[in-house]
Amino acid sequence: PGESEDNKDYLIYGALTNDKKNRKESLTNSIIRAVLFSEESSPVKNALLKAGLGEDTMTLSTDGLQQGMGICAINTSKNRRDEFFEIIENSIRETVEKGFSKEELLASLNKIEFQLRECDNYPTKGVIYMIQSLESWLYDEDPKIQFKFNKLLDELRDAIDTDYYENFVREKILDNPHKVLISLEAKEGLNTKKDQDVHNALQEYKSSLSEEEIVKIIEENKILEEMQNKEDTAEEKETIPALSLSDIKAKALEIPTEEIQKGKTTILIHDLFTQRIDYFTLAFNLDFIREEEIQPLSLLSDAIGLMDTKNYSYQRLGTEEYLYTGGIHSSLSSYFLEKENSYTKKFSIHAKAKPEFLDKMFDLIDETTRFTKFEDKKRLKEILQMIRLKLENGFVESGHQYALMRNRSNYSQQGAFDEKIGGLSYYDFIVDLEDHFDEKAESLLTCLHELSQKIFNKNKLIVNITTEEKENALKAVEKYLEKLSDLEHEAYDLKFLLEPKNEGITTSANINYVVQTGPLAFPNGYKGSFEVLSNILSNTYLYSFIRAQGGAYGTGMGISRSGRFGLYSYRDPNIAQTLDIYKNLPEIIQGLDLPQKELETFIIGSLNKFDPPTTNATKGKLGLLLYITGQTPEDTKKAMEEAIEADIEEFKEIIPLLKESLDQNYITVIGNADAIGKNKELFDTVRTLKD
Repeated sequence: PGESEDNKDYLIYGALTNDKKNRKESLTNSIIRAVLFSEESSPVKNALLKAGLGEDTMTLSTDGLQQGMGICAINTSKNRRDEFFEIIENSIRETVEKGFSKEELLASLNKIEFQLRECDNYPTKGVIYMIQSLESWLYDEDPKIQFKFNKLLDELRDAIDTDYYENFVREKILDNPHKVLISLEAKEGLNTKKDQDVHNALQEYKSSLSEEEIVKIIEENKILEEMQNKEDTAEEKETIPALSLSDIKAKALEIPTEEIQKGKTTILIHDLFTQRIDYFTLAFNLDFIREEEIQPLSLLSDAIGLMDTKNYSYQRLGTEEYLYTGGIHSSLSSYFLEKENSYTKKFSIHAKAKPEFLDKMFDLIDETTRFTKFEDKKRLKEILQMIRLKLENGFVESGHQYALMRNRSNYSQQGAFDEKIGGLSYYDFIVDLEDHFDEKAESLLTCLHELSQKIFNKNKLIVNITTEEKENALKAVEKYLEKLSDLEHEAYDLKFLLEPKNEGITTSANINYVVQTGPLAFPNGYKGSFEVLSNILSNTYLYSFIRAQGGAYGTGMGISRSGRFGLYSYRDPNIAQTLDIYKNLPEIIQGLDLPQKELETFIIGSLNKFDPPTTNATKGKLGLLLYITGQTPEDTKKAMEEAIEADIEEFKEIIPLLKESLDQNYITVIGNADAIGKNKELFDTVRTLKD
């Protein structure tokens, strides 16, 4: 309620293009979808944005035997539907008549090839391969064709020099009679109306029932509740195949790491088999950053690669990126330092490429980090819109993550930093820039430029490399480092003023994300057994009462090394009821009584926290994490041993700490306006997302 309907509609264009059993056409679909609709250089996307049709666009695809592709304009007017259709068709027709850019086709193909060869870097490749095999197997085709892609990629690469792609688009899109044009119309108060309609329908149905029929429904509901509350018997549990603790040994993960010091830069090399793909992370020092620079710094991370540079337009930059690399992106992160009980901050650039393209990869990194032209106000405004829409979608789709972030900022310096770079505070920062764009754009562009010149230097830089061709990778890094200054900045002790408050944050969603967290003062440090306790409570008590009976889509509990305890529910119809369930945790732990075999099952289920399946690329990233945080593989092994040796009585030692944490009553709820309004006494403040 209170949200305007103006320009909040979605317009969708789509076409049914091919049969999944045709592997060549299926891959062609992916290539064309990227070139036409999703990349920054995509003609349809740019034509729609230029016409002001939507604040951003979203590429669409369909799965199943019949595949399609399409594009959605986000936040526009249904009254512009005909214009939307005309712009898309004209843009596609002009592109086909002129002919696709061969480099854009090749960049899209290269991107797909990385995904196929890496299996998207999933550590459980066997499971993913099984799922992929079903894409043809389900339709009575050879399951192995999903993995025979070398010859197919060569065919598609050769086809770039022909009119194959243009003909595909003519036949499958322009001349295709099987297309859709859809408008999704925003309606203020729609969820409230739907709820009321359901309430009225139920009341009408109830009034039509006899007394006997009502009693029967009540009895059936009691039977359902009994079934939901019924414990599985020992005999039923025995039917589930399970490992034994004797099958598992605590071990330190072996990550080969060589540390090299090059002046003020630390280079970490992990010599591992990577299928001739080299992986890099450049972690730039941020110990000098001040509070007023934090959110512009987060914007810088989001904007890198999306603005013109000295030598490339932002559209061309994206093409160059996938012509020569498997992707370049940035991140802004905090890392907990357990031994110092503090945290550190890094601005990281992540990239991967084949060994023969490393020099070009580093040229592109240098181009985006040091030579971005912070001049184009129109482009900056488009980026702000994209960031806002992404955040708004996150609050609705993954609100528990944002609620956890917001809640932890009540009592944690690291939590406050994380919230400012990616939570509600960052969203407010972006919205404020949009609302006052004309007066703030110039100074913001200047700030972004100054930050880029300040951050990207080799003083205290950590370069993390995972490769099987060490000398070649090291040579490329050394060549890149020669371009960077070694400018030193005085360290700054960043401290936030923490202002705890319980918040209700309303969105247009019809569900809630209910979070309660708090600090835990470990008297003897973090123990691996805490993971076992979290696993038990998440999958028994919380699951039964919040998900099975309460109707939430998910729930969980976590205890981190940094001394932060958290509870969350996901897509939850309730608020007060869920918080009451949280409050009972100490009592539940006090009464916890599990047979040894069942305890062992929970222990085994928690061990992936310490020994997760990893690819060699992931091992390299983990090696960097251990280096930055000061943790060692032996620390992980010790925590794993503590988890294996966990027992019920040990869990009870944490009850006073949990009770103290829960009593501090840090509550954050993101969700339905009516539900939050009915529980407003729980909160110090209630606000809409866009306040």
